[in-house]
This record gives sequence, structure tokens and C-alpha cells, in this order.
Amino acid sequence: MPLGIDLLQVLLHAFNVLLLFGGMYFLLYSPVRKFMDKRAEYYADMDRQANEKLTEANGLKAEYETKLAGVQDEINENRKKAALEAENAKELRLRDAEKEAAEIIEEARQVASRQRAIEEYEAKKEISKILGEAADKMFLGENDNSIFDAFLDDAERSNENA
Repeated sequence: MPLGIDLLQVLLHAFNVLLLFGGMYFLLYSPVRKFMDKRAEYYADMDRQANEKLTEANGLKAEYETKLAGVQDEINENRKKAALEAENAKELRLRDAEKEAAEIIEEARQVASRQRAIEEYEAKKEISKILGEAADKMFLGENDNSIFDAFLDDAERSNENA
């Protein structure tokens, strides 16, 4: 053996190194690699699920925005309908109020006409009475101007009231 190297010892050391690396591979590297692969797969799965959920969320968001735009249009349409109904109700109430006002005015005219006819009747009745009294006094020979003055005063009052 030149240089004091024993070939058997070198082979045994090489065998020990291979045995050490083989044991380390099966005891440490293989489980750690499996753990790291599982972990990478877990995070890749989580990333895939997150992307799916994000895609789904974006789809829902677009759908909701579309629906929201439709709802906004529907709200505007309902507002227009409500405004139109309110305008129609306003016009209907206005027509009813005008009709009721015309009825009230007509009724007031009728009441005023009846009141005027009653007052004219009472005035004529009073004039007849006064004329009758005046005629009685004139025919009976009484010549009193106070009765004639009373007649004129009553006639003037009845003209003022009419």
C-alpha cells in the first residue's frame, strides 16, 4: 500500500458514507420532501380555491351590478308611475272640488233667490197692509200725513233691503 492507504478502509468509509446518505435520504429527505410537496399542494389548492372564489365573486358582483342597474331603472319607472298617479289624483280632487264648489254656489244662489222671494212677499204684504190702513184712513176722513210718511219710509227700507 503505497502512501499508507488501505483500499479496504477507503471502501468501508465510502460504504459508510453511502449508507449514511441512504439512511439520511429515507429518514430525513424523503419525509421532508413529502411534507414540502403536501404543503405546496395544500397552498396551491388554497390558491386555486381562492381564484375560483374570486372568479365566482366577480361574476356575482357583475350580476348584482346588472341587477342593481335594473333595480335603479325600475325605481325610476316606479317613481314616474307614482308621480303620474299623484298628478291624476290631484286632477281628480281638483275636479271634485270644482264640482263641489259649483254645487255650493248654485245652492247659495237658490237659497238667496228663495230668501229674496220671501222678503219680496213680506214687503208686498206689509205694503198692502200699509196701503189698506192708508186707504181706510183716507176714506174714513182722517187726513193724517204721518201714515203716508210711514208708508214712504217702509217703501224706502224695503228697497234698501232688496
